[in-house]
Amino acid sequence: MPTGISAHYYASDTTWKEALLQFASIDLIELCKEAKVEHCRASRDLSTCGRYVQHALSSCGHAALCEECSQRCDVCPICRTPLPKGGKLRLRLYDKCIEAGIIARKDDARSEQNYNGEHLDVQRLYSLFDVALENNLVSSICHYVTDVCLDENAVSSDPVLAFLLDEVVVKNWCRWKYKSVVQDLHDIYVREEGMQTNLNLLLKFSSRLNGISNVLAVLESSFAGSLSAELQDLHWLSENTLKTKQVKFL
Repeated sequence: MPTGISAHYYASDTTWKEALLQFASIDLIELCKEAKVEHCRASRDLSTCGRYVQHALSSCGHAALCEECSQRCDVCPICRTPLPKGGKLRLRLYDKCIEAGIIARKDDARSEQNYNGEHLDVQRLYSLFDVALENNLVSSICHYVTDVCLDENAVSSDPVLAFLLDEVVVKNWCRWKYKSVVQDLHDIYVREEGMQTNLNLLLKFSSRLNGISNVLAVLESSFAGSLSAELQDLHWLSENTLKTKQVKFL
């Protein structure tokens, strides 16, 4: 095992791989649950603990207890499943990505300066979509649309989860990400950087636009035969994404 600084980088690299492996293997119906902000449901003096929950219980998968309360509770407060003596917790995917540095701590949706009017849960799901887009996992977003959002059986009585299961959330992420890429491209063309640096950035943004286009194609197919405003909006976004690729990269 490496020591000192090398050990730090080794651990970070290992955590990074573990986070992406967890993402790649997740049942996509669980993705919105991993994004949802949860607070500890343990009762203390007849009041809820309320701390932010970073872990899920290994026995049942519920994100129901903070790390401290999990040490003093014997059952899950949601389903009453008994908790094992050791290894009660696993880090939730969103927090695993933060720990690995895939989602920067400064971009954590819980940070007050990052709150932009969207639900924190939506921002967290956007961050997970970003992870997929930037790490060759864009197919996970496409399957989230086809296998989860369009699945009539994928429903929830929880209003937050029900909202996250709507494909419109994915469309809004595409719009937001497209605008972000366009702004980044504009910044490249107005600043003076070395040609190799600019080329590397252009290749990265080209890959992101390709990923967005793939997701939009799946979304458009879900509205096939519809004359809804959503379909018209998707057409506009798809056309502009294609035009941006042609103008910036030809």
